[in-house]
Amino acid sequence: MIQARNHKSNPGFTLIEMVISIALVGIVSSALMSAFLLSLQAIPSADDPAITAAKIDNAFEFLMADAMLASAASTDGTNLTLTVPDQTGDSAPETVVYALDAGNFIRTINGELPRTLAGNIATSAFTITSENGRATRVSASLVTLAGQAHNAGIELLARPQ
Repeated sequence: MIQARNHKSNPGFTLIEMVISIALVGIVSSALMSAFLLSLQAIPSADDPAITAAKIDNAFEFLMADAMLASAASTDGTNLTLTVPDQTGDSAPETVVYALDAGNFIRTINGELPRTLAGNIATSAFTITSENGRATRVSASLVTLAGQAHNAGIELLARPQ
């Protein structure tokens, strides 16, 4: 009798099995790559107009808080200087300066290290409205590098008598 050869004794994959597995790996990897690229697009960039607008709103909150306490205010048009009551415990009034420095809107207290409040700013402008020789209102305008204008008007409540 003739014995049939046993093909199972030779372990390995057939060509069809290899082609099918490569095709499946390709399909799965393309789906994963697509999901990865979509997730990269969802991450906001630093120059995102919405993030810049939120930072400008936060900067205006700082400005409003300082302006409401200010006993004096002055501006050269692009920088704003406010004199506010003591906040550091040295019994001396604080000088707070808002300015534009290399595209960053900054806040400096008593000439110390400035704090960046917002970036991607092209221009800043400040005006002070006075009544009877006293500053009563500060208006601020910031224009982003993308050309979006943001404005705020703040009443000076702690005016000297």
